[in-house]
Amino acid sequence: MTTLDLAGWRVGFACHPASVAAAFTERYRSFLTDASPHFGATVFWDADAATRGPHTEWSAGTEVPLQVSGNSYLLDAPSYCGRIDMVRAEATFSLRGRAPLADLEYCVRTLYALLADRDGGLLMHAAGLLAPARNHPRSTAHRNGHVHLFVGNSGSGKSTVVGLSPHALALNDDLVLLRHQGEGWMAYGTPFWNAETAGRSGETASGPLTGIYRLVQDHDVFLERCGPAAAAAELIANCPVVNGDPARLPELIARCSRLANAVPVQRLHFRKDSEFWGLLPR
Repeated sequence: MTTLDLAGWRVGFACHPASVAAAFTERYRSFLTDASPHFGATVFWDADAATRGPHTEWSAGTEVPLQVSGNSYLLDAPSYCGRIDMVRAEATFSLRGRAPLADLEYCVRTLYALLADRDGGLLMHAAGLLAPARNHPRSTAHRNGHVHLFVGNSGSGKSTVVGLSPHALALNDDLVLLRHQGEGWMAYGTPFWNAETAGRSGETASGPLTGIYRLVQDHDVFLERCGPAAAAAELIANCPVVNGDPARLPELIARCSRLANAVPVQRLHFRKDSEFWGLLPR
């Protein structure tokens, strides 16, 4: 069993056959731990079915609706299916496509969205950038820095903002985990990057969340205040998996409202240069 630790949520994965287990270990090696898991997942890949079936691969922009069956959530797509039992803390995923690791990635991120939701956290479509603290020694500048979260769906400019910020550690350019801590929130890097992203400087890093910005591509650079309702709506729209479940919406609305009250949410109008950093608190 290989145990994955993302933002303190530990899941043990038993992958079959050995080739999938080895590929899984290599893919997530930066996030592996020897600590005991809180949740168990069993993964099977049917290589024969993959040979017979159509060539399908998971796409980062594709959302597969969850079905609810008792205490379980069901996933069903052409190249994979799965059951996630939140009460028994176990999951089973069956892969039947030609790209098992890509299909498993979708299952993993779905599981972590549910785990975060269960414990009062959030998985959010966002680029997370850990900005170095000013007036700190170089060796501790990032450790004492704060995270800026740039939210938006595919095409909003998350990867662009990461590329324009070489001074900051990029936690991710697509999906970031958030956990409530004390009076504030912590942001954690994840392995769920856009596939074409090469530089992954700080994916295992974390830091206190100091600002949230809804990206708006524009000719001018400025910040636009979001009212409480609009801020919560922007956050809800960027919480994949759980925002598609009507039963979870009341608590998700309340949680996003609390997050918006704790961390300023603004619309960031920006163009393809780093001028926007002059508007952000450091």
